[in-house]
Amino acid sequence: MLAGRTRSFEHRRDWIIEVEGQLAELFAIEIEFRAEMQNHFHVVLRPRSDIASRWTREQIVIRWLKIAKLKRGSSIKGWEPSKAQVEQNLRDNKRVKKLKKRLSNISWFMGALCENIARRANKEDGCTGRFFQGRFECRLIDSVESLLQCGIYVDLNMIRAGEAETPEQSRYTSVHDRMQACLDRASATGPLVEDVLNSQPDRWMSPLELEEGPDVPPERHLQSRTGCRASDKGVLPMDLATYVQLLEWTGRQLRSDKRGAIPANLAPIFERLGPENLTDQRVGE
Repeated sequence: MLAGRTRSFEHRRDWIIEVEGQLAELFAIEIEFRAEMQNHFHVVLRPRSDIASRWTREQIVIRWLKIAKLKRGSSIKGWEPSKAQVEQNLRDNKRVKKLKKRLSNISWFMGALCENIARRANKEDGCTGRFFQGRFECRLIDSVESLLQCGIYVDLNMIRAGEAETPEQSRYTSVHDRMQACLDRASATGPLVEDVLNSQPDRWMSPLELEEGPDVPPERHLQSRTGCRASDKGVLPMDLATYVQLLEWTGRQLRSDKRGAIPANLAPIFERLGPENLTDQRVGE
């Protein structure tokens, strides 16, 4: 390392996003909002024990064996547990029941996420010991209003910290990825549509808009079409364009306890991106 040059740990934010996506595919827990900051991260989770109860005993064991490998800081890309490993776990009925509960438990989710990052960071730094200062803090969100407020708080984190000026510049937030996915879908045509669906940056997060009513297939709330998340159930009773408009209005308000805000002289977000490009529609459905 050159003298006087500050070491960058920016890549560790990408580690967190990578592992969040992998865990969203394995746990019966849905990621609703997230922000990866320089020295901490926020994530809003929805446990789905009803989905875990639908999985077979073999699915439960395979998911857990992948999580266990991921916890150790290892890559699970393209990896599958051996038949012997699966059968060994299946012989213990009590263990399988225990694993099913773990798969919808936020503490186990956060433990797997933090242990993976800690092991990789310690290996990179050539040290051992505790990486995170303490156990994560957790609060119950018990109303739609509280969920909306919490989501906006999380998505404005980079702006309030002075790391970005706008939602579309807030690279390490859920709103950034949701908007980018909409822009990708809006520009996709023909044979590219399926490729976009499988590579969009928000594919492992819950869709923002909670669709309910007789025209919505019940299975949408119980499974995922792509398998990248526990289900395709949305989060809030509003579309992405409405949410982004409210987020932008909130982000323009000056706060004495926060250093950042969206510049007052900046054009509204619909003029910058176009409202037609922020339609949270699902490709191919």
